[in-house]
Parts: sequence; C-alpha cells; structure tokens
Amino acid sequence: MTSDKSIIFVEMDTSVRTQVKMGNRVMVETKGKGIIGVQTKKGKRLIHDVLYVPDLNQSLLSLG
Repeated sequence: MTSDKSIIFVEMDTSVRTQVKMGNRVMVETKGKGIIGVQTKKGKRLIHDVLYVPDLNQSLLSLG
C-alpha cells in the first residue's frame, strides 16, 4: 500500500475501491490498485497489486 500516486505508480486502475483495516483498527478507503516501479541494485523492479491509499502516512510492503 502506498499514498504516493504521482511518483511510483507505473499503471493504476482507479475503479478498484475497497477498505482496509489499519493496525490501529481504523478502516481506510483505497482509491485504486496498480503496479509500482522500485529501483534496486539490479535495476528497476515492478510490484503488482499495490493498493493506492491516500490517507496512508507511510508505504507498507507485506511479503508472504
């Protein structure tokens, strides 16, 4: 999840709207879902299915 729409999103579908529960149990609305580009030592990598959450203070990444 990220709130940084203008810089890192390569592609976004703004029709995807849902709610997510934050760690403090507050529900926040997402305003889209897409692909972001992240620069690594091996070059630019793409991360898919990233939610755009404007009210988020920091970007969050969860790996399974």
